[in-house]
Amino acid sequence: MRRISLVVGVAVVMAAMIALSVGSALAKDNNRAKTKYTDPISGYEYNAVSPRLSATGEGIGQFRATVDPRGELPGQLDATIYYTGIPGPNVTSEITHGTWIFCSHGFTAPPLDTTVNPPTLIPPVCNAGTPDSTIALQGIVKGGTARWREEGKYVQSPLGTQLWIGIADVKAPLAITGGTVYGVPVEKGSGKFKGTLDHTPLLLLPDPITGLRQPPTVVGTLRLKF
Repeated sequence: MRRISLVVGVAVVMAAMIALSVGSALAKDNNRAKTKYTDPISGYEYNAVSPRLSATGEGIGQFRATVDPRGELPGQLDATIYYTGIPGPNVTSEITHGTWIFCSHGFTAPPLDTTVNPPTLIPPVCNAGTPDSTIALQGIVKGGTARWREEGKYVQSPLGTQLWIGIADVKAPLAITGGTVYGVPVEKGSGKFKGTLDHTPLLLLPDPITGLRQPPTVVGTLRLKF
């Protein structure tokens, strides 16, 4: 009886070890966090500070963009970049650093509170979802460039300074610093953005209801690997 119990015990332990091994292999194979994603995005610049008005000499641009819902990784992106160099024809602004956050279910609030004047910034917070259906990542902008094309025009800002209204070709490498993907923790990763920043909508007439001018637009391709 003791021998039979011992044999049964060994069999149970071996079965458990096999199950754990197979489960681990399946988890590894089905780990959707170990994936490359490439998606088109489009959005707008909701806040900007010229280097002329910055205490540090760095300009600030803040963006909210939507990843194409037909793409591999649908969701919303919010990014803040810091740059040097006054925009102008054939000028290259150097992106020094920045931060970004990606939410598969979007954000809980718009980027600006427009019920007050002037509008105030609302920090981005991801909408909640079930752990196995949510992607929530955050990271940094490691640098990059915004090269302004020759076509464009100068306009006078409300402060009396000259602003260049044109289109810039933007490239920026990204790093992932944390988050979760379908319930799987992600500690690091990489990525990049390549696209255009178009300030010409600022020349359009203000919105007849809100009185606000049309914001600059940003379009391009987002690539993430984690």
